[in-house]
Amino acid sequence: MTHPEEAPNPEDDDRLYHCACPPFPTPGPGNSVVYVIGRQQSSIAKIGVTGGDLRKRLKGIQTGSPVKLEVLWWFFASAEDEQRLHDEFDYCRLEGEWFDFKGEEPDQVVRACAMNLWPERFPDR
Repeated sequence: MTHPEEAPNPEDDDRLYHCACPPFPTPGPGNSVVYVIGRQQSSIAKIGVTGGDLRKRLKGIQTGSPVKLEVLWWFFASAEDEQRLHDEFDYCRLEGEWFDFKGEEPDQVVRACAMNLWPERFPDR
């Protein structure tokens, strides 16, 4: 178990996020990210934002979930960007920041939407 003052071990990252997800960002000022957290092979996911350590955010969300969660995808963005995505997917909102993408892969759906909304942020598209 990690001591609260210890930094997360990047070698543990492979157990925390989907293999198609970029490596976790370095926490710090100006490094807020919008993330998609859920389970592989499930259409239900949370779209959220954090300015802190994404690993810690995942662990905090995991505490309230009876099923194993992972970061499916993330990108550098703001709280306003997160709200825009919430608005875009309001039709499939379950509760709060949780959405059911009705059989679709949440990370792929959110990624495609983000790339359409902010193409300049994804030059390698």
